Order: sequence, then C-alpha cells, then structure tokens
Amino acid sequence: ITYGAGLFVAPAGKYYAWTSPDGATWTLRTINLSNPSAYDFNDIVYANSQFVSCGGSRAAVSSDGITWTLYAVASTSATFYAILYQYSKYIIVGGGASTASIDTSSDGITWTSQTLSPLPSTSRAITYDGTQVLVLGNSGSTVTTTNATSWSVTTTSLGSLSCSAVGYSPSFYGARNSLFVVCGSAPGSGQNATILYSYDALSWATGTISGTSFNQNLVNIFSVVYSNGEFITN
Repeated sequence: ITYGAGLFVAPAGKYYAWTSPDGATWTLRTINLSNPSAYDFNDIVYANSQFVSCGGSRAAVSSDGITWTLYAVASTSATFYAILYQYSKYIIVGGGASTASIDTSSDGITWTSQTLSPLPSTSRAITYDGTQVLVLGNSGSTVTTTNATSWSVTTTSLGSLSCSAVGYSPSFYGARNSLFVVCGSAPGSGQNATILYSYDALSWATGTISGTSFNQNLVNIFSVVYSNGEFITN
C-alpha cells in the first residue's frame, strides 16, 4: 500500500486496486481485465507524481490511482515482487524459478534489464538505507547499488530464506550506523516464520519471536516497516 495524490492505493490481485481518501472508505478500481493469466500485482510505490505497481512481467502506471495503463517490462519471463524509487528511477526486483531479475525505468513506461554477475537467487525485497539500495535474494545473496546502473552481488550468511520484506532503521550503531530487519519463511514444516537482523547487511542473526498462542511453524511474514521507534511486521 502507498499514499499519493490524495489517496491510499493498494493493488489487489490480478485486475484491481483499492483506493481510499481516508483509510476508512474504499473504492475498487480496475487495473487490468484483458489478461486473465497475468500475475498478481505485488507491490506499489508513489513517486515522481505517479503510482507504479509491479507484478508478473508488467508494470501498471497511474497518475491518480483510478485510471491505469499497463506496460511490459524488459525481463518478460520474470515475476516481480517489490518496487522502490531511488536515484530518479523505479527499481523492480524479482526473477524466475531460481535466478534474480532487476529492471529499472525513469518513467515507469520503458524498462531496462540490469546485468547481474554472478546471478543471485530470485529477489523479493528491496530497501534504501540512505547510502545504497539493498536487494535480498532467497538463498543468501544480496545485491547493492549506489546509482541503479552498476550492481554488486555478494553471498552472505543470510542462508536459505524466502525474503518477503526488508526494513531499515538509521537509529542503531553498527558497521553502517544502521539496522536491517528481514522477514519471511525458512525451510521447514508449515510456513516457519523467520526474522533476521544485521548491522551491515552482510552478517545476519536470527531474532526471537514469542507471544501468546503464536505458532511460528504455521505463520509467514509478508511485510516489515520501521516507524515511531519500532519495527512492525505482519
């Protein structure tokens, strides 16, 4: 979900987006009805006076959150899961069955596939820490950039984790004076909810999840945000 042009906008599956001026009353808008085999729209950003949502091998663009236009991205065989606007470009991340794809665009219409070497695992999460953009893959790889043009791929101690999201706080002292939190599911029975944290985006440790009637093996975590002095996941 994101906010811009006086509306909260949330992509809703393959065809629709919900919009609301106040977070209480919502209206269903049509993104796409022409392609019933299209993948869900997974993420959205409001930047440069427009909404851009990504999913499958398509981007959806709208200036008002109500009327949408579909555009093909460069990596036509990839599924895209997350989007960020930084360095005057929209950056979408995803991939195929096991390898990552990253596409960029200055306008949300024309997209360029980025060269990654070695190829990391499929990417599902992206964040910006004030210095660099960090992209996380499923199997212990990170991709970073400081310009959305040249990319560095690193194998880390992240391990095998289906990364749903990554959050960042600048309020903790570490190698980069920051703290990253990753959430998703690790291999095992059920969903196996997992939270990892790192001070340098290279070495990662596992966070402890506790709570009344919480079964970690039956829960997945899809998003994380840092606000008001706390990380919140759901």
